[in-house]
Amino acid sequence: MGVFYGIGVGSGDPELLTLKACKTLRLLDVLITPVTAEEKESLAYNIVRDLLNHNVEVLFRRFPMSEDPAIWQESAAAVAEEIRILIGNGKNVGFVTLGDPMFYSTYVYLLQELKRRGIDAQTIPGISSVTAACSKTGVSLAEKNERIAIVPAVYAHTDIQPILDAFDTVVFMKVKGDCSSLIERLERAGMKETAVFVSRLGLDNEQIVYDLDEIRGCNVNYLSLIIARKKR
Repeated sequence: MGVFYGIGVGSGDPELLTLKACKTLRLLDVLITPVTAEEKESLAYNIVRDLLNHNVEVLFRRFPMSEDPAIWQESAAAVAEEIRILIGNGKNVGFVTLGDPMFYSTYVYLLQELKRRGIDAQTIPGISSVTAACSKTGVSLAEKNERIAIVPAVYAHTDIQPILDAFDTVVFMKVKGDCSSLIERLERAGMKETAVFVSRLGLDNEQIVYDLDEIRGCNVNYLSLIIARKKR
């Protein structure tokens, strides 16, 4: 019987892979890497490709970009069944995902399907884009008794004022498209001047913007986040 590993590969910079992730990658017979319809290649695979054994089999499996959990679950179920067969044949199988596997990740859906099939998973944590972005920009995520909220940027289209009022730091994940509405709300809350925008951290075309007016009206990449802090 083989072993299944879920491996977080960090936010983009291969040098931020953990030692455990590097060691685990070398144990694999098969690597499964997710891709979306929007991606021409797998970002997670590009991070780890130089660490793999030369004879590892790489399988690219599509996970649609959809807000419908049922669609994600269907894709995860198909991959989970494939994993069941592979480890039953004695193969060590790994699934790589950006950031940390348990934080806004495709992996969570896959893990649910594996559990339904009685398959144990060894999950290897990775450095999340949130903490990596804070280190890159020098922005403190929290100090002493400060409170943090991490929310998808889709909430910018609803009433986010209670969140901005209640927390000292708010991180908006998956900022994409035109984020002018979010910028305006941060401006009204007095948090725009201390906010920072980070896109494609550790990848090609990395972008760090401290003046959010520079991205107002722009079509930003979905691998982006905004860290907003109240003024001290």
